[in-house]
Amino acid sequence: MNINNPTIHYDQEAHILSIRLTPQKSVDSDIKGNVVFDYDAQGNLVNVDIMKIFLGEFREAPVVRELVHMMPKMA
Repeated sequence: MNINNPTIHYDQEAHILSIRLTPQKSVDSDIKGNVVFDYDAQGNLVNVDIMKIFLGEFREAPVVRELVHMMPKMA
């Protein structure tokens, strides 16, 4: 997977952080806790949505470590 220009968007009303890794269309998703992983037709990760996240939580390192462990292995 080639990730050149990921985009990050935070919806303040819904408290959803979206990390768009590629412009490919999502055709499948996996849900792990409050995180949704979207995949393209070839099974590549294209987007990650973190639900119910508040910006203040980014100050806490365990949140970031937990996300890294939840992410599927990328080839």
